Amino acid sequence: MIIYAAADKAAADKAAAEQAAADKAAADKAAAEQAAADKAAADKAAAEQAAAEQAAADKAAAEQAAADKAAAEQAAADKAAAEQAATDKAAADKAAAEQAAADKAAADKAAAEQAAAEQAAADKAAAEQAAADKAAAEQAAAEQAAADKAAAKDKQTQAVAYAATKAKNNIDQATTADGINDAQATGITDIDNQHVPGTSVDNQKQAEKVTEDIKNDPDNKTLPEAIELPNTGVDKTESITITGVVMLILTTIFGLLFTSKKHKKD
Repeated sequence: MIIYAAADKAAADKAAAEQAAADKAAADKAAAEQAAADKAAADKAAAEQAAAEQAAADKAAAEQAAADKAAAEQAAADKAAAEQAATDKAAADKAAAEQAAADKAAADKAAAEQAAAEQAAADKAAAEQAAADKAAAEQAAAEQAAADKAAAKDKQTQAVAYAATKAKNNIDQATTADGINDAQATGITDIDNQHVPGTSVDNQKQAEKVTEDIKNDPDNKTLPEAIELPNTGVDKTESITITGVVMLILTTIFGLLFTSKKHKKD
């Protein structure tokens, strides 16, 4: 019994040992398989996680690249737009400046033409006024000269008439031949002295010639038909009054001649 019991115990222990070994082997196998499974699951999860992270990183990188590209394209577009705007502004400014210059040139030209026209009109008016003033001044001067000439003629006529009358009276009052000759010479000199400064040289020469003819020709045979009063420059044909004076002078000369001959006979 004991032997059987020992054998059974041995068998049981063996069986238990085998069972324990089997259980341990099964447990180890299960643990190894579980560890392998866990590891596989962990590796798979890690791989999936890494793949997911890589995919996310790739996506983020792609999105960033796309954003960067879009930003670069926008920046390029903005730059191009800015350059175009600057070009357009420069062209507009140039056109505006050219238009302003053209407008200013046109305005300056119009102003210059207007000023020139106004100046020409003013110059014309001034010239016309100057011409009118000169004409008026010359007219006034001519009228004044005519008045002065008439006054001078009247004065000279009166002076000559007075000198001739005085000479006649002196000759009439003379009682001797020498007195008559002296009165005659004095009368001629007095008439000759009725000279007004400004008489032309030709008139003075003519007056001197007439005076000399009177001295040298008491009979009045060589006196010119149209004589001038001594040193007055006035032709006897210019005035009836002057002609009368000349006649008075001639009468005086004839009176001198007659009186001289009478005294000589006495």
